[in-house]
Amino acid sequence: MGAALLLLNPLIDPYTVGPIPIRAAALTVLIAAGTLTYAAAAFLFRAFSLAELKRLRK
Repeated sequence: MGAALLLLNPLIDPYTVGPIPIRAAALTVLIAAGTLTYAAAAFLFRAFSLAELKRLRK
């Protein structure tokens, strides 16, 4: 997750200065990217399965 954020940082960096809505959107993109990377890694390393997630939703 950290590597993904480091790779995205130069792309997001210009949007971290300026008006608050722009900065908030840039932060939201970084958080979403980190979350997606974490979820993908969890599935890749079989930390949990879709069946377990479905069981939790009931």
